[in-house]
Amino acid sequence: MKRRLFTILAAGVMLAAPAVAQWGRGRGAGAGAPATAEERLQRRLEFLATYLNLSEGQKAQFKTAWEALATRLRTLAQKELELRTKLQEAVRANEGAQAIQAIASELGKLHAERIAAQAQTMASLRGLLTQEQRDKLDKVCPRGCGLGLGFGRGARGLGFGGARI
Repeated sequence: MKRRLFTILAAGVMLAAPAVAQWGRGRGAGAGAPATAEERLQRRLEFLATYLNLSEGQKAQFKTAWEALATRLRTLAQKELELRTKLQEAVRANEGAQAIQAIASELGKLHAERIAAQAQTMASLRGLLTQEQRDKLDKVCPRGCGLGLGFGRGARGLGFGGARI
């Protein structure tokens, strides 16, 4: 009897463990699905619009710039994925150092392109702000607060800036 009870109890714990783990991550207990990239973008824009008192024109320009950057980063992420697959194939085929270095160099160029796109977006968005707004932004988000820098997770997450808003 005790053995059977223990077996049932152990099976129940093992079946419940994944549900408890998900609940601990905030996906259970009514939390719903994780936010989409569009929802995260909208939350960041709403925060900055309120905090910096952005005009309607500034809000529209911010959204357009962020969407253009996101599109560019998704394209770069796809190219990066293709090159990483190509690199794995080269390693498995033992193609040699020269072939591997060529693919790695292409990956490096994509990384540099991503960083440049982020920095250019940051500069253009900061250019839309008044000096007072820039000072306020620098105080709350010294690393950019989602204005481009740190946006480097591509299609895998579209994370923004040093601060997670």
